[in-house]
Amino acid sequence: MPRTEARNTMRQRLVGLAFFLVVFAATVYFLREQGSVPVSPLEGLPRSTGIDAPLPPAPIPSGMREIGTAPALGPAGNAAEGVEAVNEAPKGPGVIVGEIEGPDGPIPVLGVAMQPNAGRVLKAEGGRIEVADVPAGLYTVVVWADDHLAVTHRDVRVYAGRETRLDLRLDRGIRPAGRIIDAFTNAPVADVLIEFEGHLKLRSDAGGRFQAPHVVPYAALDLVTVSHPDYDRVTYYKQATLDPTKLTYAMTRGTGKIHGRILNRLGVETPEMVRIKMYLDAGNGTKELRRERSFKASEPFTFENLHEGFWTVHAELGSFAARRTEVLVEFGGTREVELVYEAGPVLEGRLLARAKVLPLGGIKVEVLDEKAIPIAETRTDAMGFFKVEGLPAGHYRLKVWLGTPWFNTEAFELVKDAPVHLLEVDCDLQRLKS
Repeated sequence: MPRTEARNTMRQRLVGLAFFLVVFAATVYFLREQGSVPVSPLEGLPRSTGIDAPLPPAPIPSGMREIGTAPALGPAGNAAEGVEAVNEAPKGPGVIVGEIEGPDGPIPVLGVAMQPNAGRVLKAEGGRIEVADVPAGLYTVVVWADDHLAVTHRDVRVYAGRETRLDLRLDRGIRPAGRIIDAFTNAPVADVLIEFEGHLKLRSDAGGRFQAPHVVPYAALDLVTVSHPDYDRVTYYKQATLDPTKLTYAMTRGTGKIHGRILNRLGVETPEMVRIKMYLDAGNGTKELRRERSFKASEPFTFENLHEGFWTVHAELGSFAARRTEVLVEFGGTREVELVYEAGPVLEGRLLARAKVLPLGGIKVEVLDEKAIPIAETRTDAMGFFKVEGLPAGHYRLKVWLGTPWFNTEAFELVKDAPVHLLEVDCDLQRLKS
C-alpha cells in the first residue's frame, strides 16, 4: 500500500510538470510572434562594430527640419514595409519660411530682401514668407510692409537641404507730411530744412509742403528742427500731434540785421569758406542756435530778419580756432561786427593711456574757452597726437571724446609770448599730465 501511494504521487507530479512545460512553450511562441522577445541577446544591435560601421546621422539644429525625407524604397520602387528611411546628410539648397505679424495680426502684403542676394521668393503675402533655392550660408534678411517699420535680421544661417524658420513682428510707423508757413503772414515757406532727429531730413517744396519718402517710427516726432537762412532755427520738442500726415511748423523772424567780415591776419593759407553760426541769448545762460550759413571768408556776410536781443556771432575757419563776438540787436536796427584771425600760440598735445584698451587714433578733441564754449575742434592721429592753431592767449580746457562718452581736463593757460604750448592728457586719470 505505501508503494502504490508513492507511485500515484510521482505520476501527479509528472503530469503537473508536463502541463507547465506546455504552457511555457506556448507563451514563448506567442511572445516571439508579437516581436516582444529578441531572437538573441545581440538582436537590435549594429551588426558591425568595426571602423567601417556607418556613423549615425548628424543632429538637425533647433529650428530646422530636413526637407523631403521619405521612406526607403524596395526593389519594386515601393516603400519597403517595416523598413525606416536612412537619414543621410541632406543635400541641395535650403528654404527660409516664417510668419510675419503686425500689431493687428498677419500682414497681407510683404517685401523680402536678402544680403547677399540669393534664393527665390515664392510667397510674401498673407502673413507668410517663403524663400526657396537658398544656398547654405549666413544671410541678412530684411522684411518690410506698407505703414510698418522694416525689420533687419542678421546672421540667419541656412543649412543645405533644410528649412530655416524665421518668425518676425513688424511695428507700425508713420510717414510725416505737412507744410511750413511764415508765423506772421501764414504764407508757405519753400526750401526749409526739416530734421526729424536721427531718422529723416526733408526740404519743403515751393508750396511749403513736405512728405517723408518712407516710414519712420513715432519717436521721430519727439525732436523736430526746422531751419532756413532767412528765418530763425526752431526746435519742436514732443509737440502734441493728432495726425502725423497734417503737420504744420511755423517759421519766425524779426527786423534786425547784422553785417560782418572776417579779418584774416594769420599769414598762412586758410580755407576759402567760413561757417558762421548765430546764437540768440534765451535767458538763464542758454544760447539757442538760430541761424547758420557758409560764406566766402574774403567777402562780407549779412544776416537779416533777426529778432531783437543779444546775439553771439561764431565763425569757424577750418581747423583754426573759432572766433566769436557778442552784439545787441535792436528792433529794426543794424549792427556791424569784425572777427579777427591773427597768429597766436599753437597748441600741441598727445593722449596717453597706460591700459591701452581703447585706440587713441581718431579721437575728437575740443578746446573750450572760459565760458565752456567750444572754439576749436580737431582729431588725433594714429599715435594720439593733435594740434590746434590760431588760438588767442587765454584760459582753456580740453574736452576729450573718450570714455563714457567724454571728459574735461582742468584749465590751462596759453600765453602770447610762448609760440608753442605742449600738453599731455592722461586718459586713465582723465586729467592733464603734470
